[in-house]
Amino acid sequence: MRNKEEIRIIGVDCPTCIYNIRRSIERRSAGVELEVDITSGNAYVVYDSEKTSLAEIAEAIRHAGYDIEKHVLKIYTTAREAEASSLEEKLKRLPGIIDARVSPLDGLAIVEYNPYTLTHSRVLEYINRLGYRVVEE
Repeated sequence: MRNKEEIRIIGVDCPTCIYNIRRSIERRSAGVELEVDITSGNAYVVYDSEKTSLAEIAEAIRHAGYDIEKHVLKIYTTAREAEASSLEEKLKRLPGIIDARVSPLDGLAIVEYNPYTLTHSRVLEYINRLGYRVVEE
């Protein structure tokens, strides 16, 4: 499935920056389209979610020496030990999620997400719809 997401790349200020980012992405992820505004760092990225993920694109951008703006959400869930990895995988499939880690011991979830695609409340709503109760840290 083709996804188009707006992201903000931190540290971009010249055409060479964009060239280096594109090269880094091309080496790691096939079929990714990137449009970047040099003055603001705002960008649109189009990718096939069956071939790559926003997490892989973010990693390629970091490898080029830049980063993307992201928000971090720390919450406790009612996910039991056996459900932690399943919840992680379900979260990672949601467009806009950069990374998700759920501790199998205490249910602590740390979710990194793209603030241009998702909101704090949307992430919480998604977790609740999966059947987990959430307590914010």
